[in-house]
Amino acid sequence: MSDSSRSLRADSRQTQEDILAASVELFSQKGFAPASMRLIAAKAGVNLALLNYHFGSKLNLFEASFLHCAAPINAERIRLLDELESNVADPTLEQIVIAFVDVGAVGDANWSRMIARVFVESDEISQPILERAFRPTLQRFKTALQRVLPEVEEETLEMRFHFLVGSMLHLIRFSSPLKLSENGRKNWGPNNGLDELVNFVVGGLRAGGSHPFSDRRVAYRRLS
Repeated sequence: MSDSSRSLRADSRQTQEDILAASVELFSQKGFAPASMRLIAAKAGVNLALLNYHFGSKLNLFEASFLHCAAPINAERIRLLDELESNVADPTLEQIVIAFVDVGAVGDANWSRMIARVFVESDEISQPILERAFRPTLQRFKTALQRVLPEVEEETLEMRFHFLVGSMLHLIRFSSPLKLSENGRKNWGPNNGLDELVNFVVGGLRAGGSHPFSDRRVAYRRLS
């Protein structure tokens, strides 16, 4: 490969990285609809034709931006679970949950906002992206959870896992709880949220096996 070819490839990679950085910032702060392709192109310092050349459409760029943030998080989750299962004969429920939620600092604040942002977009936009991005990782963790929670039916476990993800996103969006009393948030620190999230999720996953939903669905419809 010639030096000029290498230079062109390096320039192309750098251009894509610049576009992704700009799109993550604008999509995470504004959302899908308000963050126009022209705004993103201007932020990245490229022309609109070049942005379209690399990503094709706004939806493709939104998905690429989300995957740019989600892929390292997924990789870290799998690494932690692999490490846990290699070193511990029978991992506990708490250990599996921690491997999923305690991935540490990956990326900057825009990355966290980008992960949370996709969940507030329309189902038409978010559902396919989320399934492509997270299905392999979630399937792996679901299998691990089934081993320690054999009494919980698969459908119930999937629903509870859904609530696990929702609770985690809530913690990303709100770093401290609402102040409901004069003493609220008084002793809140950076680790409290994660500790309480693990306690909350473990209790919910373990709660009495499967339950019939028929009676509760009536109450849920009244709230909908």
